[in-house]
Amino acid sequence: MTEHTTRLDFHALTMEHDLLHDIHCVLSADDNGRLGQISLADKLNQLYDRLYEHFLAEEDGGYMSDVLFRAPHLADEAARLSGEHPLFLHEIRECRQAANEQSAPYSAELRGRFRKFAERYLHHEHHENSLAQRAFDVDIGVGD
Repeated sequence: MTEHTTRLDFHALTMEHDLLHDIHCVLSADDNGRLGQISLADKLNQLYDRLYEHFLAEEDGGYMSDVLFRAPHLADEAARLSGEHPLFLHEIRECRQAANEQSAPYSAELRGRFRKFAERYLHHEHHENSLAQRAFDVDIGVGD
């Protein structure tokens, strides 16, 4: 992975996290989005698009291929993580549909659904990062 690719990946992740934060703020604000200029459905659309591109990049030769080249024994775990991607996209579509069917204030059910999604997604990202760290942080056993 080149420095340029790494910088782009970092920028994309930062944008994803900013969107997660914006959506959380709309759903948890005292006015629950009524006074804000942020469209919840638009933010969910943006998040869906970013996650779709993120997952596609990972599955089409992103850093997971580097991980598996370096540590093929992690293939089952990488496959399990990759298998979660369609579920995350499905959850965002469901949240987007609920947001389109409601107007602020948004339901507690939608707030809870998004909160659970965000927690699971961040946990997923943590596991992907951990997988990469395990692949590239191998003790070569020099016998000190």
